[in-house]
Amino acid sequence: MLKIDAEYHEGVLYVRLNGNLTAKNSYKINNYVIPVVAKHQIKYLVYNLHDLKNIDTKGLDAIINSKIMMKKNKGKMLICHVGTHIDKILKSLKIPVLRNEKEVLAYLEA
Repeated sequence: MLKIDAEYHEGVLYVRLNGNLTAKNSYKINNYVIPVVAKHQIKYLVYNLHDLKNIDTKGLDAIINSKIMMKKNKGKMLICHVGTHIDKILKSLKIPVLRNEKEVLAYLEA
């Protein structure tokens, strides 16, 4: 099961994931988050993975699809609050990984 909490604040869409991002529910990213980013031409997308317990290859594909959409929007995608078990999986994506959401704002302002 995957729960998504999305919040738009100061030009940044924060997407907090809770549960498991797997083939069974990666459609939630592909069918809900990505279309919102496209429709509203959001420039900054942050995935907060603090409560993400597991991710499989289809879940990883959903994150990659988000990255592709952000490139189309000429924006940036960041990830924060990554656990060590997921950090190893995400290293290959070359997406900036920050410690928390406060660091995200500092990173974007720099």
